[in-house]
Amino acid sequence: MFAIGSTRNPEAKGVYEGRFWLMKFHWRNCADVVLSGDSRVCSDVSPAEINQYIPELRVFNYAFDGVGYYKEYLDSIPKVLDPQSNRKVIILGITPRSVITSAITNDHYKDSKRRTKYHSNAILASLDRLLQLLQPMALREIFCVFFPGKNQQHFFRYYSPDGWVERHIVPEDPRALVEPYRETFIRNQVLPETIHELLQCIRKWRQAGIEVYGFRPPTTNEMLEVENSFSGFDEQSFVASFKDAGGVWLEVRQTAYRTYDGSHLNPDAAKAFSRDLARIISDSMSKKSASQERNETE
Repeated sequence: MFAIGSTRNPEAKGVYEGRFWLMKFHWRNCADVVLSGDSRVCSDVSPAEINQYIPELRVFNYAFDGVGYYKEYLDSIPKVLDPQSNRKVIILGITPRSVITSAITNDHYKDSKRRTKYHSNAILASLDRLLQLLQPMALREIFCVFFPGKNQQHFFRYYSPDGWVERHIVPEDPRALVEPYRETFIRNQVLPETIHELLQCIRKWRQAGIEVYGFRPPTTNEMLEVENSFSGFDEQSFVASFKDAGGVWLEVRQTAYRTYDGSHLNPDAAKAFSRDLARIISDSMSKKSASQERNETE
């Protein structure tokens, strides 16, 4: 059974998955730039790529799969910033999924919180991988280990220490999540209370001297249409409120990148988008610094 268990998740590399989410959950006082949001930010934005354009800043991807912008998560975001940093930045990836009803029920952030008590024991924490290997396997999982089908879909993940999850499905299915998202949005609409809470936090962060940037992560034309038609998310109104709260909205190319499931970018596209996003952020920061210098000399 141990030999069979050792073959589990051969497509998952990097930091062990269980430890990865706990690591992110416990980040404190370590970053200059904190990326936040749900799985699209987690999969689509690589801190390493961003650092090519702003190498002087420590960038961490603090996004969690399935997370919504509820109060507990919002309150944790600025805690990742280093209080001694000369430039504190929060970057918010805003998807309709992150501000709907179901986004405040269950996610990797809350799951990590539940698991914290167990993993506070250093000895047990060091046995994470062993305990995973000894977990029971379903008959279907065992069958796939010994008899992998030619048409079987493979889900590759690489868990980076900077918080990015590099994901890819082979073969790709660019429509895989379109219908599930449509059904989700039909049952769950954008919560005005969640948006209000988010805007209040932005105002509070700005008053504390934290720069706040926001963007809508890219996706496919079909998914964009589903989100705009069924989620109740009014991007134009939200962006106006975001700017009024003191944030800087970053315009990105919404449908210019390749996804592997109709929602999340494949690794090459994620790296390309990260570099493009970094250039936009860098330009915005440069303009902000130049404006501040002019104000100081006047």
